[in-house]
Amino acid sequence: MQQRMTLLQTSNASCWFVSRHKGSIDWINTQNIKVDHYVSHLEQQNYPQRGDTVIGNLPVQLIAQLNQQGVRFINLDLHIPPELRGKELALNEIEQNAPSLSEFLVWKVDSDAPSQV
Repeated sequence: MQQRMTLLQTSNASCWFVSRHKGSIDWINTQNIKVDHYVSHLEQQNYPQRGDTVIGNLPVQLIAQLNQQGVRFINLDLHIPPELRGKELALNEIEQNAPSLSEFLVWKVDSDAPSQV
């Protein structure tokens, strides 16, 4: 069964897909999700606004920053076996490795706060 992610957006919100990999871009285009901006990296002059949604794979500290600014983050989950890691994957290879979308909400814990781990 193929997972579908519902993206509820306000009329002026945008959906961003962040990837430099053609196979990932090809896959998201098969998912019935309206993507407004395709970018390889998020940069200051090209940055989501409050209410926007970002889909892709990003470092955790960037996800926390986006969430703090009111941007929704959805991770492109891939279960890549070791022999395929570091290689450029085509659409059919991505589809064979259980792609899915998972929403994450990340926040940075104050480093001065006592640890609860």
